Amino acid sequence: MSPVQAQIRISEQLQHAKPQKDTPKSLFLVDFWATWCVPCATVSKYLTYVQKFGSEDLYILSLSQENPNMVKKHLVKHPTNLAVAIDFEGETFSKYKVKTLPYGILFNADGKEIWKGNPAELTMKKINQLLKVHKRKIPVDSFIRLVQHDIKNVVIEEEHVPEDNIEIISLSNNDEVFAYEKHPDYVRLVGSLKVILAYVLQVSETQIDLADKDRGGYELFIKNINKKPKVLAKNIARKLKLKLKEDYKQMAAYVLSLEQPFGNRFWDTQQVQWERGTPHFLIDDNQLTANDVSLGDVLFQMRHLFQSPVLLDDNTPYDLDKIHDWQFHHRFFNLMQNNLKDNFGINIQKQDSVNVPIYRFN
Repeated sequence: MSPVQAQIRISEQLQHAKPQKDTPKSLFLVDFWATWCVPCATVSKYLTYVQKFGSEDLYILSLSQENPNMVKKHLVKHPTNLAVAIDFEGETFSKYKVKTLPYGILFNADGKEIWKGNPAELTMKKINQLLKVHKRKIPVDSFIRLVQHDIKNVVIEEEHVPEDNIEIISLSNNDEVFAYEKHPDYVRLVGSLKVILAYVLQVSETQIDLADKDRGGYELFIKNINKKPKVLAKNIARKLKLKLKEDYKQMAAYVLSLEQPFGNRFWDTQQVQWERGTPHFLIDDNQLTANDVSLGDVLFQMRHLFQSPVLLDDNTPYDLDKIHDWQFHHRFFNLMQNNLKDNFGINIQKQDSVNVPIYRFN
């Protein structure tokens, strides 16, 4: 059989897999990712587990099309044991029409695509089944080719530090994920406008009405995130030349209340101990786990997961910014209900009709 043509061309190999094993492989998983993609961090953690405990006949490559200096800085803060490389001029992203992240494509040694989708959904059981069918092996450097890149043409992107209280940058992509970064003097939010405004207003995306204004992604820098949510949302709307109007609507919603004494059964910050650089949230198809996270941020994640309003009972005063560790099931309501009550003293109920605010931007 003729040698397979290299499927992946890279301009720089930032790091090899740790530990590195230079043995021929049968399957090659390309993990497409970006530094701003929060779900990608969860996928990276999962793939590290697959690499450590799965078959040695699988090779995993995390591929970014971003500036290599930006990726190197990210790896210092968020180290990984996966092989990491830069896509040569973004051609692999374009060739396979990668438009949403996280995304992965699994190839066999002949260069044929045999699976694609969110890498978090590629189980070790599925990998082992495919290995029984696709047994041919080739060296890694036959599948991946390093292409010399003229570094004179590389533009070095420095980390943006905002000067104004609110700065908004329109992005050509990134409308599928949400990223939140807290810096000493400002916060950075990346995602669709609807998700960002939902985070700022502490509501569900279903409570945000943008008409036809939600196009593409945005990057927001906010110097004073502690302003009242409505005031902050109005300032953002003004920057975007939009007007904010608040209405009310009857909608199905989840309502949470805390057993007294309020928050007494919440976990402290010693229950989930992750290494430095790990994201605060890890959310898979069944479970939400969080390290050093506030109740307010947990409520935001629940709203995003359920695509529904998630409210804290008005008679339940609690500091939404106080940090805790968390772990509970979210896929099946009854199991989540039991987890929240038994572990945290939180009661959650589904209500068919609740009067909730709707924020209209036009």
